Amino acid sequence: MRLTYRLSALGVRLLARLLIGLRVRGVEKIPERGKLIIAANHQSYLDPPILGACLRREVHYLAKADLFKYPVFGTIIRHLNALPLKRKDPDIQAVRQAVEILQGGEAIVLFPEGGLGPTVDIRRAYSGVGFLAYQTGADVYPVYIKNTRRAWARVFKRCPIEINFGDPIRCGKLSMGDTNKKQDAYLAFSTEVMQRIAALKAVNG
Repeated sequence: MRLTYRLSALGVRLLARLLIGLRVRGVEKIPERGKLIIAANHQSYLDPPILGACLRREVHYLAKADLFKYPVFGTIIRHLNALPLKRKDPDIQAVRQAVEILQGGEAIVLFPEGGLGPTVDIRRAYSGVGFLAYQTGADVYPVYIKNTRRAWARVFKRCPIEINFGDPIRCGKLSMGDTNKKQDAYLAFSTEVMQRIAALKAVNG
């Protein structure tokens, strides 16, 4: 892990514990080496830095392309392994980069819901997680994040964030065939991931 990345993660973790409160369960399930996908629900802009700060390894992120329009902020998040993703159209370049990252033995954080929603409820998944899992053979670790939306709205008021890591989900192999059937398989796998995240929400309470 790069020193600047390690220091950034440490700083975020300390601030979260001191100003907000942070409870983490099951992070030891995440291997410190090897390709894997971390899939979490998405409540606020705090999710990526808080989640990344809990891990013992560097991870990569897909972030909406608009965030990179701000020169200083864009430079910072690029240094912290964020990749720009255009959401309006299929972003082939971003997907190709994500595949290369995983095939290189790295870890990537994804939010299967595709972005922030109007509520904290678990929402339906898009097929991206399933596609990357099948294309690379990477295990997917579901994660439930609680209270980042409330913490974002209540700065300096303690509202403990809870992060619960689940057991890995492994995809099978797809036979060559109908493209539509593959798309169905990608979406079905992504839906299963969201169901596992919802189950972690129930455990979290």
